[in-house]
Amino acid sequence: MDKHDDEPSAASTKSLEIATALFFLVIGGLVMWDSYRIGAKWGDDGPQSGYFPFYIGLLMCIATLAN
Repeated sequence: MDKHDDEPSAASTKSLEIATALFFLVIGGLVMWDSYRIGAKWGDDGPQSGYFPFYIGLLMCIATLAN
């Protein structure tokens, strides 16, 4: 038997899942913020440059919260 089997793990699975979810929530928020900054609206000639990335960031945040 390996001597490492009796030692407690450094982090639990749940805490690592929460940390990963928070990471993706922050990344999604940053994508939304930057997309809004450069223009996440619908202009006269169609969507502005931040329109689609804004909704990708929003979907990331929704998926993170749903998970």
